[in-house]
Amino acid sequence: MKRKSGIQTSEDMREDLECPVCLKIPRSTPIYQCDKGHIHCKTCHPRLRKCPICRAAIGDTRSLMTEKVISRLPTRCAFHENGCNVPEDLPPEMTQHELGCYFRTVKCTVKNCKDTFVVSEVLKHFAAKHPAIEPKNSSYHSVTKYSKFVEPPERNSSWPPLLLQANGRQFMVTRRQDTSGYFAMRVYIFGSNDEVADYSCTIKAHNKSNVRIEKIRQK
Repeated sequence: MKRKSGIQTSEDMREDLECPVCLKIPRSTPIYQCDKGHIHCKTCHPRLRKCPICRAAIGDTRSLMTEKVISRLPTRCAFHENGCNVPEDLPPEMTQHELGCYFRTVKCTVKNCKDTFVVSEVLKHFAAKHPAIEPKNSSYHSVTKYSKFVEPPERNSSWPPLLLQANGRQFMVTRRQDTSGYFAMRVYIFGSNDEVADYSCTIKAHNKSNVRIEKIRQK
């Protein structure tokens, strides 16, 4: 964007505050600077010996003015390029939003799958990469629960994850049993930690081969 003479927009300011290494605006302190004042973030700092802009020496000098400016500068969600359009907010509030952003990138939990995808596209990922795992409609919402079998299996066992859709939310159930006889059933919500607290579930072991989610409800 070309700047108008004598006028600096908020977008111009963001460009000036970007770390020249990762090209991101630092979200947290400390923020460092070279001998000539060029800034860089704390994540990139340990890898630098000379400033990538002017090649001046880099020590542990902090840019206190930059830290102050950034603490008061509203910022976009880190996942805005994935489609998030929440209004700009101050760094602490935006960081909290990003923890549960529906457009954040997550890793697939299916064994041996190393793909990452946007949370909102979880069903698209499974349709393309794991077509044998069919999403099911359900009223189930839940948190992690465990059961324990008396007789352990001969080897560790796991089952394909089960996808659930309910009330516009998406969930995944994983099940495994180890040779100690410990059976674990985990239910994940593709949302934030705050949303997890809104749901509860009951998992009942009817016998060694029949463990299922008995009752799941929103609080």
